[in-house]
Amino acid sequence: MWWLLYGLRRGRCPWGLTAAAGGGDLASVRKRFSAVSQTMIALARRFGLPGRKVYRVRCPMAFDNVGADWLQLDTAVANPYEAETMPTCGSVRETIA
Repeated sequence: MWWLLYGLRRGRCPWGLTAAAGGGDLASVRKRFSAVSQTMIALARRFGLPGRKVYRVRCPMAFDNVGADWLQLDTAVANPYEAETMPTCGSVRETIA
């Protein structure tokens, strides 16, 4: 998964995530981001990241308290689902190496 880290380190969205986020209201973008995040979490678990760790973080309040996960490169929570109102809401639930 070096390609994911390579893109993230350079501020680029891997896998055409820019297109996934394009168009629609914020709720739609968040749903698409959640779907992509689930795929990325599964890939990270399956193939790992040699020499690098990523963290699965969960916001319990996303999607009307259903909750949602995402990956981060560090442990400082940066919530993409509630970024405006609760940017640090969430907790690290898993370390994937």
